[in-house]
Amino acid sequence: MRRPSLCVLTSLACACFSPTVTESEGGGSSGGSSTAGGTSTPGSEPGGSTLTASSSSGSVDAGTTDDEDSTTAVIDEPPSFEAFNVNGSTSPPEVSQGGQVRLEAEVVDDFGVASVEFFDGDMSLGTDAEAPYELDVTVSSGDSGSHAYRAIATDTADQAAESESVTLSVNIIGGEIEFLREDLFRGADVVGLANGGIDVSEVDRVFLAALDVSNAVQGSIAIAFNDDLSQLWTRSLPFATPGRPITVDGELLVGGIDPDALTIEYRTLSTADGTIESELVFDTDAASSFDIVPHGLAARLGGNIAFHTSRTNFTAYTTDLQQQQWQTTLSGFASLTEADEYLFASLGDTGDDCAPGSSFCVRRIDSMGQTNWTAGLGTGRAAEVAPMPDGGAWAVVGLSEPDYQIFMISPEGEVTLVAEVESDPPHLAAVGADGSGGFVLAGAEGPYGSGRAFVRRYDSEASLVWDQPQFFNNNVDSAALDVQVKTGAVYVYGLSNNSTDVFSFEGDAWIARLSL
Repeated sequence: MRRPSLCVLTSLACACFSPTVTESEGGGSSGGSSTAGGTSTPGSEPGGSTLTASSSSGSVDAGTTDDEDSTTAVIDEPPSFEAFNVNGSTSPPEVSQGGQVRLEAEVVDDFGVASVEFFDGDMSLGTDAEAPYELDVTVSSGDSGSHAYRAIATDTADQAAESESVTLSVNIIGGEIEFLREDLFRGADVVGLANGGIDVSEVDRVFLAALDVSNAVQGSIAIAFNDDLSQLWTRSLPFATPGRPITVDGELLVGGIDPDALTIEYRTLSTADGTIESELVFDTDAASSFDIVPHGLAARLGGNIAFHTSRTNFTAYTTDLQQQQWQTTLSGFASLTEADEYLFASLGDTGDDCAPGSSFCVRRIDSMGQTNWTAGLGTGRAAEVAPMPDGGAWAVVGLSEPDYQIFMISPEGEVTLVAEVESDPPHLAAVGADGSGGFVLAGAEGPYGSGRAFVRRYDSEASLVWDQPQFFNNNVDSAALDVQVKTGAVYVYGLSNNSTDVFSFEGDAWIARLSL
């Protein structure tokens, strides 16, 4: 940090110089301390830093010799809190709906604030190194109870001060249906592998891509909603069996296949109005549409977008789709699940692609396209996967028997079966991370196509937190097909009023938002 120049006045000369600064931690009369609430009191333990400025200019002051230096003591006081607020108050009202709580700190320091770290009790929530010092914390049903939030500020001399604690009561009932929009269009879950899905952007926009059989000509549809699920725009797309949409740099990417031309296709749409802005079409050597039906899925990875460009080539492009970054081999996957700097591919019945002795497995791929590990599951079906904060993953597998299995995969790829859940045979469609180390899963209870949609939340120990099976009061056939958790809410897409059979669940599309 730049220090002020000092000027030594004598009867003979005025010599200005930039001081050489040394620091000594001090108590005694030269120190200072931080009191509760962030105020600083000079002269008490522990003290502020004493900065000693020494002349090295060679100028001679009256009363000194050539061998003597003139010194000036500068006291660097600890930081001070002017305010610490939770949701804009030091006495915030109770939170009864899931969402975000904002922590705000106003801090001053005579030389500079280095960072402010926020806490819930003794648990660190995060650090902000730039003013305004603030942090948004997501709360949900799993956070119900009393929370004592506080902050610790550190200055450029590594001195710290602590704010007053602010208590917030969280009382959220998870799994409550906040919004439900029915009869969006007539949709179909053709094979259960690439049935479209939802994506929730950071600006609380919800996007749905799905197979639309409302018209005589079968195609896909993309719809945009506000976070309260009011509809913004609709766009028809020419390909069938779309994958889950993803939002990247303010645009919406939707992939799919053309079963007649046997091509894999991707299109970017404007998130503002659904205008198609670009497209990429990749020819394949597939013998039939079944060979490429799971493809068309995409994921964000290390600042790029990763997707299939053939039946076997898995490729990353820049977000403008103009430049290929890397390419690897990945065939036969059932789903993609993204984390910050890696993604998980759930593979099914792919032979050598899985771990030795396993037909079904999960693979972690880093931002350079390298496989970190492949974890064999030893199950009879492919898993639905949700990432964990530590780099591991949850893998949930629905079986033909009346139960499903929950596996925990460590950051090193070690697999542990942690639970077998009895159910009335479940058909799992999707699993999403809940942001707290747990997960939310969605599917259907009973015979697929004539059962009941459900959504369930599990905590970081794989214990059930809540179960929501009452989307339509159990009076219509329904199934949940995709789930995503974002900003303290759960978004679910599904079908109801089935008119066909287990192999082709055709019904009215719906979307819902639940409290987390």
